[in-house]
Amino acid sequence: MWLASAKLLGAFCKHQSGDDAAYLIQTQVLGENVPLSASMLAINSVLAESPQLFIETGHVQEVANAALAAIPNSNESSSTAAVLVIGKMITNEAYQVDQELMGELIKKITLHLSQDINIESKRLILVCIRAVARQSPWLVKPHLSQIVPLMMNSVRERVIPIKLAAERALLFALQLQKDDSVYQTYLGTIDTAASKALTDYHRRILSKLALNERLRLEQLHGQEDADAVEEDAEVYAVGGLNLGTNDDE
Repeated sequence: MWLASAKLLGAFCKHQSGDDAAYLIQTQVLGENVPLSASMLAINSVLAESPQLFIETGHVQEVANAALAAIPNSNESSSTAAVLVIGKMITNEAYQVDQELMGELIKKITLHLSQDINIESKRLILVCIRAVARQSPWLVKPHLSQIVPLMMNSVRERVIPIKLAAERALLFALQLQKDDSVYQTYLGTIDTAASKALTDYHRRILSKLALNERLRLEQLHGQEDADAVEEDAEVYAVGGLNLGTNDDE
């Protein structure tokens, strides 16, 4: 029920005047009486249907704060939806204008990889980092010193979906699908132990992933990268991740 309502609300807001949209956001999306899962779904829907609306109504920081606060929630549906809110923001060109905010969001969601949150939220955080690193590497590059160590910890996870997502996130964060320049520069900024660990991992895993990705991209011959679109599709989804429960904390 909440998913259908959220999608309808997102579509409805798109056709409202600025004042009416601001009222709906304040009462039906961010209101104190709106259940957390419903709020996160509604934010996702607005970002999918009319992403600039939060900018136009001055709610960007409030939305970001609400999503960041919801990520550690014990309700998996609220947490995963919150991660996707941040993912939609950091991959949207209208929001990327505020590079300082985007940098903070990238660092803060990645920090949750080291915390006690559910497995699916961790996987989705890595999916979001991979998406923004693929599409807008210039947003990620200044923050490699904060996010690469956390992703390196994730590649050692025994949970296979997290491990695989971390490998792809590292590949694009270090821009290895292009060349080794960012990787080599980053190696020069870290201590000996971290450098040895990353160098070894690059030799065993990342170099092979990078080669495969370069070959795949060459075969596109300038055509649309359908695989990348499909791989990043989760970031732009509204629902579909077991988000229909009423069990909010």
